[in-house]
Amino acid sequence: MQIIYKEIDSVLLEKMCAHYGNEELIRNHIHFENGSFSIAALDGDVPIGFISTYTEQLTTPLNGEKDAYISIIEVDENYRRQGIGSELVGRTEKWAEERGFSQIRAWSSQDKTEAIPMWRKLGYCMCPSKIWVEWCKEIVDGYYVVKKLNAAIQSKDYLRRHWYADIYDQKVIQDDVRHILATVGTAPLNILEVACGSGRISIPLAQAGHNVTGFDIDEYMLERIPKKANGVKNLNCYKANAISDDWGNGFDVVILSGNVLVNIITDGDYTQAQELFIEKAALCVKQGGHLYIDFDCVNWSDMSPEEEKEWVVFEGTDDIGTYGKFIVMSGEYDSKTRINKSDRRYEITPKDGEMFSHKTTIVKHFPTYEQVSLWLKKYGWEIEWHNPVSEDDFHAIIWAKKQ
Repeated sequence: MQIIYKEIDSVLLEKMCAHYGNEELIRNHIHFENGSFSIAALDGDVPIGFISTYTEQLTTPLNGEKDAYISIIEVDENYRRQGIGSELVGRTEKWAEERGFSQIRAWSSQDKTEAIPMWRKLGYCMCPSKIWVEWCKEIVDGYYVVKKLNAAIQSKDYLRRHWYADIYDQKVIQDDVRHILATVGTAPLNILEVACGSGRISIPLAQAGHNVTGFDIDEYMLERIPKKANGVKNLNCYKANAISDDWGNGFDVVILSGNVLVNIITDGDYTQAQELFIEKAALCVKQGGHLYIDFDCVNWSDMSPEEEKEWVVFEGTDDIGTYGKFIVMSGEYDSKTRINKSDRRYEITPKDGEMFSHKTTIVKHFPTYEQVSLWLKKYGWEIEWHNPVSEDDFHAIIWAKKQ
């Protein structure tokens, strides 16, 4: 027997409903929204266990705090006491720790006594509790389990990434949304935005009546979308890797904006990754569909030789009281390869804590307009419109149609 573990998607959810039979229970407890984590254990192609967890905002007097809440965990009777439940919980704990949660919690009805040894073995505390169960409309006797996580809310990685997402939203303003809205038009379209971040472009497109899908690799950016979207229904954003994951298909428009072509994160060949984006855009768009793309053609720092060697891009205090600075340090630009390497430093001061710093090196390739034009032609795009590009321009905007 070889058990594999897989994140639950819509296809796997249907298999689970067919296997377990209790479709209402499963659909009510499996979560897909941002800030959730759902995985299944499979023996071959058969789901034999699963767990689903979501982010829960705590109530008074713990307003502003949140934890990871296990909505459901089940293991088939014939597979129990083989470590599968422990593995499901362990993987969920890792997910919660990476997000900086201070605790993870669950509730179980009192008839699930066989799980008590597992919770004790995994270091959970337990206490009896009656709760109102909405889906069955009754008060049920049971017990809570809770565990303090090692990463905690004060983890440096969490504080830095949360701060960056919040301050980026506050400070960075790019005046391209109006132009994108005018370019795609008012007739409702099925639109994909790659690297959607916190919804700066996706949300206005959805509010304008388009059906919008977006994805990004940064969950700290994505978790800001629900509140900003304010209940917009025709918007679906999720976490994905633009290089390794599929972009879907059947879109009328794909948007590669916000200089995403230059901001690709990759350990591989940068130009190959940029070309891959053009190819994937062609694969996910309908025949006759369009691509909106903008990108820097020139290393902007190379255009300003008098620029200071170190400067603060932005600074400020985020919504949990963390103050920080994002600083660009000296870098190197090779005009032949068009590769820029620059050091970045974060200086983060937690609320009621000591300042710490984090350094990283960013590598970017600045493609020429001609280079991107060749990629577009190679994958069946015809440029319908572009902004004038000369030796003095450093930013290109292209509207292309799939032939």
